[in-house]
Amino acid sequence: MRRLFSFVLLSLVFISFPFFQVDSALAQTSAVDRIQIDVTIHEDGSADFVEVWEGEFYDVTELYFTKENLSKTTFEDFSVRRNGEPYEFVDNWNIDASLEEKAYKNGIRKMKDGVELNWGLSEPGPAEFVLSYRVTNFIKQAKDSQFVHWTFSNPEFIFPRSNITVNIDSFKDFSKEGEKIWSFGYDGEVEFVNGHIRARSYSALDQDDYVMLLIQFEDGTFTAEDKINQKFKKIQKAAFKGSDYNQGFFSQLFEKIGNFIKVALGFLVFGFILFLTWMNKGSFSGQKPRKFKRKFKEEYYRDYPYEGYYLESYHIVYLMGLGNFNTILTSLLLKWMKEEKIRTSEETSGMFRKKVQHIYFLSDDVKKDSAEGRLFHSIKGLVTKEGYVTDRQIASWAERNHKSLRTWEDGLRKTSLRKLTEEGFIRQTEKKVLFFKSKQYELTDSGEKLEENVYKYVNYLHDFSLLSEQDAINVHLWDEIMIWAAYLDLTDVVSEQFKKIYPKYHDESKYGHNGVRRTRDIATAAAVSRRKAERAARRRARRGEGGVASRRGGGTSYGGGKGGGGR
Repeated sequence: MRRLFSFVLLSLVFISFPFFQVDSALAQTSAVDRIQIDVTIHEDGSADFVEVWEGEFYDVTELYFTKENLSKTTFEDFSVRRNGEPYEFVDNWNIDASLEEKAYKNGIRKMKDGVELNWGLSEPGPAEFVLSYRVTNFIKQAKDSQFVHWTFSNPEFIFPRSNITVNIDSFKDFSKEGEKIWSFGYDGEVEFVNGHIRARSYSALDQDDYVMLLIQFEDGTFTAEDKINQKFKKIQKAAFKGSDYNQGFFSQLFEKIGNFIKVALGFLVFGFILFLTWMNKGSFSGQKPRKFKRKFKEEYYRDYPYEGYYLESYHIVYLMGLGNFNTILTSLLLKWMKEEKIRTSEETSGMFRKKVQHIYFLSDDVKKDSAEGRLFHSIKGLVTKEGYVTDRQIASWAERNHKSLRTWEDGLRKTSLRKLTEEGFIRQTEKKVLFFKSKQYELTDSGEKLEENVYKYVNYLHDFSLLSEQDAINVHLWDEIMIWAAYLDLTDVVSEQFKKIYPKYHDESKYGHNGVRRTRDIATAAAVSRRKAERAARRRARRGEGGVASRRGGGTSYGGGKGGGGR
């Protein structure tokens, strides 16, 4: 009898397994391409929300999001439209109902710590959902001012979220003179724009990301019945904890001392986690570049380390500490010179005869839908009536567009990560340490070999004159190598190596005598201006004047919680 029971149970497992696999595969195709949240705050402290969700949705019967820590806040007048077709509101939402039973219906489900707003998928496939609802007591009253501290999109969201924008309007215009704004949990910004507040993401949100805003208003701006028995400074301090916002030298010092004590008290636990992290060779979980140090002394790799389009290897090169925006732009300028799409020149101007770099565009034959093409045409758009672009103009362009350039570089890394994963150099894993789970990217055996080859190729470029002195001179090939040298921040090294073997290299090269230096100077001017603008944006953000969002922190907000997406 026991053997029969085991056989039946095992059979059920095997019979069920394919269906679970199919469900999982279908669920992975669901994604939200765009979430736009428009909020209008009324004088009575309530707010009307209109959310637009665009995407493709499969293998769920309903969509939902949770709202917790509501204090006196309630939700009213919740309505939904799918591709323009209205839904019917039902009082008692049943999450276990079928797809057909939930079709074109929506409701609010009460939970222990808050509520869920639910609506039926109705039918799988591409869709635009428009949600409308009113939030009472959206404005909170502190002892000395009024504020909003709200999570607009939760962590642990089931579906990928490509883009989120939040727009907040009211009966009065908002400005940095009257309000202070901070944002948390995502890669993006929050700004004052034409009298309203706008927060937007630069890149897709990971499952751990969230969109949270903290806004301070002058006392008496709204009628606020939900009173919080704290001064705003205490609320702000709690939100800033663990965030990127700098609270001043002494605040940082005291917080660091406090954190040190906490770490010391939890030494065994944290030490264990750090030990496991250190043991996890090749982990990409931190996503921060290492400080580059040469390895594999007197070992060389003579071919390009990556066989495809060189920028597709950027994720690995970046994390090795070799690549950045400066090296990418230098390499692309050299690539465009070699392909005769641009040429450069140098002139002197002004009383002090300062050198000015010029770029002349000879062709526009670069696809606009590629990362390289978008950068090419963006710079080409700066061409003046004189027919060229100067390094100063490019520096100003980089300063003005620092946010979009950061998004561009992040996109390049993500494209590289996806390509390297497809080619088997990287694999995605889920790590569990104690009670925590996180998605990580690890080098496979072939990925570790690729990284090793990059190290050895760097060695090869350093010793090129010793290792290639017997080879035939090939200036065309050397110009290709110079693109990789720029990508790996080695143009000075390689230029010297080439001159040792063949002093006439610069006479015959497409880059001429000073072309490599000019491209490096142009790229450096752009990179410096971009970093300057980013630092200024962070300073504005810390002061509450708008700017770069903090990737983490924010504390416990109202309307927060975890989860959302579909079930």
